[in-house]
Amino acid sequence: MNDPEQHFLPALVLVDTPGGPQMNPVPMCKEFSLHLWELGYRRQSELATKKFQRPYRGDQGTFNPAGKWVPLSTPDPEPVRIPDIKQLTEEENEAMLQQYRDAGMIPEAPPVDNFAEIVEIKR
Repeated sequence: MNDPEQHFLPALVLVDTPGGPQMNPVPMCKEFSLHLWELGYRRQSELATKKFQRPYRGDQGTFNPAGKWVPLSTPDPEPVRIPDIKQLTEEENEAMLQQYRDAGMIPEAPPVDNFAEIVEIKR
C-alpha cells in the first residue's frame, strides 16, 4: 500500500485502550498516517504480532467495537449463519415471524373496521 494516507489507516481507526476500543475519525487517521509516512515509518507485516479480527456480528466496518486486535494465533470465530427461509417449512417460517413479532420488530397489524355506511339519497 503506497498511498501515505491509507498506509497506516487500518491500525489507527480502532485502537485498543484500557477503557475499551477507541474509534478514531477516518479523516484524522489519514492525517496521522500521512505524518508517520513522512517521518519514514513503513508497515512491515512480517513483524506483526497482532491481527485485526473483524466483528463477529453486525456491521463489518471499522466503527463496530466488536472488532478487535488479537494475537496472530487467535482463531477467527465461526461466521454467523443466517437460515435460507426458502428451505424452511411453513411452520418454521411462522415460528421465526412470531419471534420478530414478540420482539416488536414486526408491528401488529392495525384492526380492520368492517363496517358499511348507509347513505340515503333524497329524491
